[in-house]
Amino acid sequence: MAIETIDAQGLATAPNDRAFNEILKRVFGKINTNFTELSGVAGDIDAINDELDAIANALAQKAPLNHTHPVADLSDASADARTLMQAADYAAMRTLLDLEAGTDFYSKNAADAAFQPLDTELSALAALSAVQNLLDIATLSDADGNFIVGNGTAFVAESGGTARASLGLGTAAVLDVGTAANNVVQLDGTAKLPAVDGSQLTGIAAGGITDHWAAQPLGVPIPISSELFDTLDDALPPTDQAYRYIILTAGYSANYNSGCITGETVTGSSPNVVATAEISLVGSPFEGKTVNLLNSMRAFLRPGSSGTLQAGAVESHGHTAAAATGGSHTHTVAHRLNDGGLGTGGSDVTRPGGSTTTSSHTGHVHGVTVNDTGDVETRPRNMGVTLIMRIL
Repeated sequence: MAIETIDAQGLATAPNDRAFNEILKRVFGKINTNFTELSGVAGDIDAINDELDAIANALAQKAPLNHTHPVADLSDASADARTLMQAADYAAMRTLLDLEAGTDFYSKNAADAAFQPLDTELSALAALSAVQNLLDIATLSDADGNFIVGNGTAFVAESGGTARASLGLGTAAVLDVGTAANNVVQLDGTAKLPAVDGSQLTGIAAGGITDHWAAQPLGVPIPISSELFDTLDDALPPTDQAYRYIILTAGYSANYNSGCITGETVTGSSPNVVATAEISLVGSPFEGKTVNLLNSMRAFLRPGSSGTLQAGAVESHGHTAAAATGGSHTHTVAHRLNDGGLGTGGSDVTRPGGSTTTSSHTGHVHGVTVNDTGDVETRPRNMGVTLIMRIL
C-alpha cells in the first residue's frame, strides 16, 4: 500500500482508515523489533558490569606496587606548584615563597621570646575574677557619647553630666576656650589675661577701680591717718571681701585680725618693745610667716636688710668741756672768834676791822660737771600713723 501524502509533522497520511491501520501495524512492528535488540544490549551491559566488579574486588585484595611519577606527569598542577615540589629542602621552599624567618613567620620559641606566650596570657585571663566584667562590658550600649565607668561593683555605660561627674569634671569641661560669652578665659602666650570686660569683677567697674583697697599690693605696710576717722574701725579696710588686711598692732587677734594671725607675742618695754605674730590665713601667700607688729613696736621703716630689726642707737661721738682760766686775784678772809677760840664751834664774833687779804696767785682751773639731757629714745621729728598690711 502506497502512502499518498506527508503532513507538516512528517507523518504519512492515507486516503482512508484501512490504509491508516496498516501503517500503525508496520510502525509498532518496527518498535518491537528495536526493543528486542535493546534488551539484548542491556544484558551485555550487565555482564560487563559484573566483570568490572570482579576485577575491582580482585584489585582490592592486592597491595599497591611501589612506583613513581615524574612531576611533569601532574597535569593538573601549575608550573609554580611543580617548581615548589622539586625544591631541595624547606629552606629552598621558603626562598621560592619569599618567606623570611622573624618577619613573615616565627618559630614557637621565637614567638614566645618576642611576644606574650598565648597560653600564659589565656591562663592569666582565665584566673581573673573580673572575667565576668569583661562579659558585662560586651553587653553595654555602644551609643555615641557613652563612657564605660566602674561604679564599684560593675561596669556601666554613662554619658553627659553623669559621665562628667564620674570623671570629676565640672561644667567647664564642655565650654569652649575664648573671650566670647560662656567661654573659659585662657592666658595668652605670655601668661597674661587677654583683653576682657572686667566690669563685673569685684571692686572693678568699666570706668575704673572703685574699691581702692582691692588695688593695694600684698605684703606692704600701708600707713593710714586713722585720726581722721570717727573710729579706728572706720579707717580699716572691710573684712568681708575677696581681699584681707591685718592691722599691725598687738591685741587685735580676737577682733579685726581674728582668723588671720596666731601666736602673738610682745616682749620688752618702751622704747625697745618687740611684737610679732604668725600669719595663719588659708590661701594667703604669707601663711606661716612671721610679721612684725610695727604699730606696737613704734619702729621706723628703713631701706635695706628687709625684716632685720635693729635696736635704737646713737652714733658714736665725743664731747669736749673746759672752764675758763681765772686771772690773778685775791680773797678777803674775815677774822672770827667764838667761845671756844678759833674753830668752827660756838658763836662767831667778828673782830672790828679784822680781815686779812691773801696774797695774789696766778691763773688756775675749776672742775666741770656735764648733766644728762634728752628723752628716752633718739628720734627725728615725726607724726604717728596706723600701719596695716594686705595678706590676701
